[in-house]
Amino acid sequence: EAAMDRNRRLRLTAVQSLGRCGDHHAAPEELVAFCADEDAEVRHAAAEAFGGLKSTEAAQVVRDALVNFGEGNTLTRCALIQALGRLGPVAAAHTGVLLRIVDEPDLSCRLSAIQALGSQGVVADPTVASTLGALHKHQVKALRHAAVSTLQKMGERGAPELVLFLDDEDA
Repeated sequence: EAAMDRNRRLRLTAVQSLGRCGDHHAAPEELVAFCADEDAEVRHAAAEAFGGLKSTEAAQVVRDALVNFGEGNTLTRCALIQALGRLGPVAAAHTGVLLRIVDEPDLSCRLSAIQALGSQGVVADPTVASTLGALHKHQVKALRHAAVSTLQKMGERGAPELVLFLDDEDA
């Protein structure tokens, strides 16, 4: 019910409370509703709250919402992408969804997906490094910077792809 309330402060408090409940009490489905809120602060709080759940169930709910939401509202998609990243290693099974988003046309979603890949700690998946390395000649500087940042977080697994960026004056 709080997700439909017109009072922004009430919605924000509700989503923050859900995030504090922890793995056993929070309802991931409720948090997804808040990721589509009209208020950016509420959406951000919902994405942050997912990070506290750290469960494979929450990761699946976010992944399903992201896939089912389609390429509609960029702000909502970015909140869901960030939520998947904040779930950390429990969301590693859904790395493929983030990798597909890296190739989508929406720049905001692409950047969010690259950052989420770095947050997940998915260093074991070799396709992450190769996908990010392929951005070394991309015309958008922000994508190259995000790719370098995530590859750095990958340590040894990201190093071979980082070499590709050495000639980039902007990276």
